[in-house]
Amino acid sequence: MASFSSVVGWLVLLAGVGLGLAGLRDGTSRLRVAMAVARSRRSEVRWLADEEGLVQIRGVARRHEDGLTGPVTGKPCLAYRYTVAERRRDSDTDDWTLLERGGEHVPFHVEDESARVLVDPNGAALRLPVGDAVRVEPGQSIESVRRDVLGGDPAARGFDSEWADVPADRERRLTETRLVDGATVSVVGASRYDPSVAEAAGEVNAVVSGADAPIFVVSVGKQSTVLRNYAVRGLLTTLVSAGMLGYLGWIVATVAL
Repeated sequence: MASFSSVVGWLVLLAGVGLGLAGLRDGTSRLRVAMAVARSRRSEVRWLADEEGLVQIRGVARRHEDGLTGPVTGKPCLAYRYTVAERRRDSDTDDWTLLERGGEHVPFHVEDESARVLVDPNGAALRLPVGDAVRVEPGQSIESVRRDVLGGDPAARGFDSEWADVPADRERRLTETRLVDGATVSVVGASRYDPSVAEAAGEVNAVVSGADAPIFVVSVGKQSTVLRNYAVRGLLTTLVSAGMLGYLGWIVATVAL
């Protein structure tokens, strides 16, 4: 009868094989998607109602219905991301520790020279430009800085955390990045026909979203950096997973001999 240690060893080996296969599948999938997007040409917005499936578009972001207000700056936007970090020092380190992160977004239009299309950013990887950073000194609270220093509306609470109104013992840093109306954006996602969304001349009956899309990215500026990072991650995942499977195969062969 097999000993307990040998059974555990085989279970660990099987778990490693499972992880290796999963990583190999994820890595190769990322590489295929990145290559497919790189080979495809950019679509003109006016043809998206007839081009269902993975598309890439580039144009100007335009407000659709309701907009948003950044919780740190109070500035209008179509999407935002924020972080709250606290500075922690000791004799050896001086680091910023993340306390909270969050964000919000609303559907918006992307307009090129031919037409405009509705983009639903739910689930998208948002690549936003470097935004604003605000320091909260010890003894101040986040909400007091937001209201008094930034001139925010006292009735509009920017953060939901209970400690947002509590004066900090340490220095804190707020950062906010935004997608603003009028920014040039690149979008890679799935286009689907929807006859209910065009409400004015120049709008197409289509929605670009992440539904059934292997990749969904909204980035301010060019898409090339995002796709390159996506491909590099896929390549590294593939190589590491293949190496793991090869090593595990060597172990099995050694034990069998």
